[in-house]
Amino acid sequence: MTSEQFMQLARLMPEPMLLVSDEGRILAANPPALEALELEEEAYREANLLDKVSNPPEKIREYLGACAESRQIVLGALCSRRSDGSNPVFRCEGAAVRPRTEEPPAILLLRLKPREPGGGRLAELNKKIEDLSREVSERRRMEEALRASEEQYRTVTETASDAIITIDQEGSIIFVNRAAGKVFGYGPEEMIRQKLSLLMPDYHRYVEVASAVIGDAPAAREPVELSGLHKSGREIPIELSFGEFERGGRHMFTAIVRDISERKRAQEALIMRVHEAALGAEIGAVMAETDILTNTLQRCTEAIVRHLNAAFARIWTLNQAENVLELKASAGMYTHLDGGHSRVPVGKFKIGLIAQECLPHFTNSVIGDPRVGNQEWAKREGMVSFAGYPLTIEERVVGVLAMFSREKLRDHTANALASVANILAQGIKRKWVEEEFRQLNESLERRILERTAQLEEANRELESFSYSVSHDLRAPLRHVSGFAELLQKRAASSLDESSLRYLKTISESARYAGTLVDDLLAFSRMGRAEMRRSLVRSDAMVREVIEELSIDTRDRAISWVLGELPEVQADPAMLRLVFRNLLSNAVKYTRDRAEARIEVGSRAEGDETVFFVRDNGIGFDMKYVDKLFGVFQRLHSAERFEGTGIGLANVRRIVVRHGGRAWAEGALDAGATFYFSLSIYREQGDHGRTEANPAC
Repeated sequence: MTSEQFMQLARLMPEPMLLVSDEGRILAANPPALEALELEEEAYREANLLDKVSNPPEKIREYLGACAESRQIVLGALCSRRSDGSNPVFRCEGAAVRPRTEEPPAILLLRLKPREPGGGRLAELNKKIEDLSREVSERRRMEEALRASEEQYRTVTETASDAIITIDQEGSIIFVNRAAGKVFGYGPEEMIRQKLSLLMPDYHRYVEVASAVIGDAPAAREPVELSGLHKSGREIPIELSFGEFERGGRHMFTAIVRDISERKRAQEALIMRVHEAALGAEIGAVMAETDILTNTLQRCTEAIVRHLNAAFARIWTLNQAENVLELKASAGMYTHLDGGHSRVPVGKFKIGLIAQECLPHFTNSVIGDPRVGNQEWAKREGMVSFAGYPLTIEERVVGVLAMFSREKLRDHTANALASVANILAQGIKRKWVEEEFRQLNESLERRILERTAQLEEANRELESFSYSVSHDLRAPLRHVSGFAELLQKRAASSLDESSLRYLKTISESARYAGTLVDDLLAFSRMGRAEMRRSLVRSDAMVREVIEELSIDTRDRAISWVLGELPEVQADPAMLRLVFRNLLSNAVKYTRDRAEARIEVGSRAEGDETVFFVRDNGIGFDMKYVDKLFGVFQRLHSAERFEGTGIGLANVRRIVVRHGGRAWAEGALDAGATFYFSLSIYREQGDHGRTEANPAC
């Protein structure tokens, strides 16, 4: 093959091609090769391949020597040395056009392919075909050169991995290379003189779209994706580009066809994996939300339809009491939850069998699947695949996930559905637990409200009863006390000592009963009185109460110890009554001490201020501490210490109404300490207002 013959052929090829000697001297190169190796068209014959690549020279010589010894294709790799510093790597396919054994030096044909795929490579190469085709003006000479170099031409085309098909202007195939047979499944003799529509039924659509019609100038068209037809009848995704040239005054077209099945499968797999990953993430996010179960499952089925292109998807949950699967969610072509599939007994139909066997059912052949009962429906709707998965927790079925599709499902889709089924099962279990907790909480809240209402009603009735009884008793008690005093005055001289003692006892008892009634009325009013909160200086209030008590303690030796007492938000009258009751009790129960010591202080605990009144009086036994704050509860006899047993009950009621607590500590003959808490007073930033943390 001469350099001129090579150039006539190589100009039609989309990939870099060179003729070199076995010493590396470049004899000829087509335009893609000039660009790949940065060669000047006018001076490239002075260049040596060893200077244009970065491979070690000894490796290049070894490779060229291997090509020179054989007519078989020898594979290698060349790393171009470019001026911009990049070093693109090419796969090299070399063969001897004139072996060294015939006539030295050997002449080698090298065909270069970039190792990294490029999406626009065919478009760029086709454009080069167009540009180069326009330069071919001597059509007859090209035709004669092509006929004379038929064997060499076939050597070049047979090394191509893409199918190369030449057709005449009537669309009849006049040449195919070996790769065309691999792509379409036909032998060369079966394709020659056949119409191109045998291999590409829609190629004319590409011609119309690309305007690849016979014209005055040769043309090369941008590649387009079409469906080819294999001999077996299956469709093949192909990438097609046309180059146009003339031979003997007739228009010819060279089609370069690339089988892109693997690329399509890889793209589809990548897209599907992206959808599957997005599906898993969306299902996990939906199940983590605090929505009710039916809403959550409905959103999950919608996500399955959207991401997996399902015709429809459904989720059933197991009603364990009835052993029935209940349809909870449905999305896609069917969204209703009623009908024949709304309740599926375990063990019946394909859904019930999945739950009974606790095994998934996966098929890409719905038509003919014995578990798909309505075959007419499946044919009519074009159903192709079905996937059903049991939703299990620790080998216990809680539901079933199922979907139909009009497309075949891949294995990785099945794996993704298995993961989704696991997420759904865990989510359903969690939702069931949440629902149980919610129902339990609602039940408890309802019972608490009912009990609270009952207690409030009982308290109201008790207070009303106490008030009525106390009010009604006051008049008779006044009468008893008054008439006893009148009788004592009028008949004192005529009564003996025993009778006078009887009258005195009657009067004292009546007065004590009257005090009890008054205290009971005060206790009842305290539960109903409106609270009027304000800022109270507790230290000043305590000093005022001590001053009031000093009238009754003039003859006593009492040491008062006052600690830090903060400001609080409280009802002033009620808080004064609390301090008065506690301090008067301390005074009363320390009367047997030669020197009484009474301490009043406070401390902060969290959001509360805890006040205390401590004395060194007679104390009490802690086993009776629960009785201290009860109405009419006394731990000491009335003969020794006066009182009605109402004071501490009032203290607790007032403190509780303020949102606090009241309690006591003590020991017999070792004094006692009474505590109560109030919410801490805080300054409020807006307009000088104040706030506390009351419970009511």
